[in-house]
Amino acid sequence: TKYRFRHILFQRYLYGRLAAADRLLLHERTGRTLEALYRESADPPVVDLAHHFDRAGLVEPAIAYALLAGQRAVRMAANEEAIQLLQRTVELVETLPETPQRDERELEIRVSLAGPLMAVHGYAAPEALGNGSRLRELCDRLDPSLTVGLALSNQNYNLSVRASYSEMGDVSRELVGVADRLNDGALRVLGGFGVGYAETWAGRLTAGHEELNRAYEIYDPDSHGWLRLVMGQAAGPEILAWDAFNTFYRGYPDRAVLMADEAIALARRLGPAWSLCHALSVAGGLVRLARGDYEAAGDFVDEFEAIAATEHLPFFVLTAQVHRGVITGHVDDPNSGIRLIADGLEGWRQMGTKSYLSYFVVDQAELERLAGRAEKGLELLTAEQHEALKTDDRLSVVRLAVGRGALMRAVGDPAAEEVLLAAMGGSLAIGSPALELRAATELARLLDNRGCSEQAGKVLEPVYGWFTEGFDTVTLVDAKRVLHRVGS
Repeated sequence: TKYRFRHILFQRYLYGRLAAADRLLLHERTGRTLEALYRESADPPVVDLAHHFDRAGLVEPAIAYALLAGQRAVRMAANEEAIQLLQRTVELVETLPETPQRDERELEIRVSLAGPLMAVHGYAAPEALGNGSRLRELCDRLDPSLTVGLALSNQNYNLSVRASYSEMGDVSRELVGVADRLNDGALRVLGGFGVGYAETWAGRLTAGHEELNRAYEIYDPDSHGWLRLVMGQAAGPEILAWDAFNTFYRGYPDRAVLMADEAIALARRLGPAWSLCHALSVAGGLVRLARGDYEAAGDFVDEFEAIAATEHLPFFVLTAQVHRGVITGHVDDPNSGIRLIADGLEGWRQMGTKSYLSYFVVDQAELERLAGRAEKGLELLTAEQHEALKTDDRLSVVRLAVGRGALMRAVGDPAAEEVLLAAMGGSLAIGSPALELRAATELARLLDNRGCSEQAGKVLEPVYGWFTEGFDTVTLVDAKRVLHRVGS
């Protein structure tokens, strides 16, 4: 306490002149002294303790304190610091003999590491995927436990960004099984979320809603609040946001907005930054864009883009760019919107993300039509449909089919009627009146242009008549306009 170095170089010079044994001893003594000084403290200097025990070659206490330091960094959303600390903790654990106890410790560390890796590098970055693969390997070797359950939940994020929804559903059901064996409500929430999300994108909207709704009913922000401390995610807002998205496509646009607003309010109250960005991008962005509420969507995009930039969350920075492209293309300049979407989607591809690409290519193609290049938009949709069929993303496959039929009608392709009829059937199969209405509206336009107004009305009127809300949304306003024109 009495002396200090005038420059760090003096310290490094003198430290380098110490014999290796002396350095080990001094680090151990410093670590033990700090332990004694802060034994009763609720906030010991865990970073310093980890450093000194690591330099002293004392692996066990170094692991313990480095893990605590990394988990504290996760709670503070200091993701880059968390990665550095937790990756070093993994390296230390790997020096231990292979035993089930060692595997359990590595699993706990990698569960804590998963969130920061996804936040900083992206869902599908090699670092995140490598960590996810090791989590799966450890889960297969260990008996069911809370840590195993959390590891399975993290694996779901890796599968979701690869649009591997079938496998994601299987892992989520495995997680539900672990939750049931342990009688753990938090794991049941995570498992139900995974099943509901996977079912939604796999084109089983009703089943997806039921699972998401059940998970949210179980969710308790207080008793399950530890999830945001351990995983950097609150769970509840994310569940409700995706159920709002699901609800829109099941034909309830107004109900979807109420759920979306609740999800955002909950995320604002609970945090952390990742969960708030997630809720704002899905509930504030996706749901509003689907309704055609571009001004409202823009406000939410501004908010989560600013958070993502401050917190170094690159996935959400790109998401904001894609959303802004859709908004710009519809309210300002289609060409500017196309460039924003294309650049954002390319950024996702470079991160290894496969999910959401097909979904937003539909918006990109629609803007090509608005820019007077319907043929180019049709080429985009046709190419993307081949890619989407390689994944489990049935929702986007149907959305692509609807968009493709609309552009085929616009360019006068004689096969447009067949494609639109098939798109209506596909929409019915996945349980989406919203997509069915869009397809029926385009088919009614096609028939009306042929002079078959009565037939056009018979196609569109029953689909439009099913709806009980959302009559101010873009799709319903457009459908009503067509019905008026055909005299129905």
